[in-house]
Amino acid sequence: MRRRVVPAAGDLALHPLMSVLHSLAVGRESGRLTITAGDARKAVILLRGQAVNVASGQAHETLGAHLVRAGVLDEQRLHALRATSVERGVRLAELLLQERLLDANSLYVYIREHLKEILVHTLAWTEGSFTWEAGEEHAARVFRAEMDLPRLILEGLRRYPDGSTISAAMPVVPESRAYRRADAAYEDDALRPTPREARMLRFAMRRARVQEMAAQLGLDIEGTCREIFPYFALETVGFDTTPEPGPPISPSGLVEVPDDRPSSIPAPPDLAAQLKAPAAAAFDGPDRILQAQILAQEARKLLAEGRPERAVVPLRRALRLASGDASFKADLAFALLSSEPIEKREEARALARDASRSAPDLPTPWFVIGRIEAMEGKLDRAAGYYRKALQLDPKHEAAAKELERMPKRK
Repeated sequence: MRRRVVPAAGDLALHPLMSVLHSLAVGRESGRLTITAGDARKAVILLRGQAVNVASGQAHETLGAHLVRAGVLDEQRLHALRATSVERGVRLAELLLQERLLDANSLYVYIREHLKEILVHTLAWTEGSFTWEAGEEHAARVFRAEMDLPRLILEGLRRYPDGSTISAAMPVVPESRAYRRADAAYEDDALRPTPREARMLRFAMRRARVQEMAAQLGLDIEGTCREIFPYFALETVGFDTTPEPGPPISPSGLVEVPDDRPSSIPAPPDLAAQLKAPAAAAFDGPDRILQAQILAQEARKLLAEGRPERAVVPLRRALRLASGDASFKADLAFALLSSEPIEKREEARALARDASRSAPDLPTPWFVIGRIEAMEGKLDRAAGYYRKALQLDPKHEAAAKELERMPKRK
């Protein structure tokens, strides 16, 4: 019997999602991984160790929302296209081709980037559970896009762990020497390192000390450890503290490698047919999500007009239609706190914290938590949350105003 690389079901606290995906990639496994966090669910379809499709039940992670963020569509145009897609009984992607708003190659690139974005965001989930169903038949049923799973895991490892996570998992000192593991889980061409990462890996091949790497890379020790950590977690780089000197680092060995990866990826010949394939996982029907999005759009208009009390009802209705959507929870938290800051504070706090766990890249949950902290007199903590919101959205005017209003330290 073939060895199972991950259990059929597990808790993310015991089996971190990045480790599960790493095991599936190394084992070149095929199947469907379903991840659940509270009432939010996502699914990743794998074929021989590579991700080929990702599904999300969250409205802010639809293709349409991605195209708005990318500047391809505006909200008004997207709303009209959604109505047309329902009327014709076709998906948004098919409609974009039919209306010649995007050519096949451009559409494929946007879909691929959209799926990668969902997967990387999911890597932030540290609470919840997963189920694994092995079999290549899962990939045969869905639209397939080529996604480099090891690179996506690297991106997640780089984006989400904090300093304490890194120091606990990778205890190194400035004198520690990096080395390339002989049993590395991936070849370099599989990880496709960036020029900076390739330079770092060459240091490891020369058994350089961490402090030497930091000096050459222009980073402090903490920053260098953050750069190395993804490759350490993916079992490519190791460390030891052997006293013998390593070979000298020659400047000639530090030439940057140009990134000559293609900027555009051709669409598969059967793209139109693939777009008709069923979704990777039917968490909520498209009609329910569309209705929820229409309600949320109405609510956001009311919020923009300064009428948060009127936005509460449509947002509650949107959440009943798409209960796991983090953006709806975040907007409802904001509406509740703006309309009834005393009576609804705890509900707003719970909604914002839940949204921040399942979608840590949304700025609104952090802003709401910051306002609650400020209301409770915890100004330093509030400022940290406002800065987090601004880091995610530099144009977040409310967070900038709240920071400006805060008393200046002497």
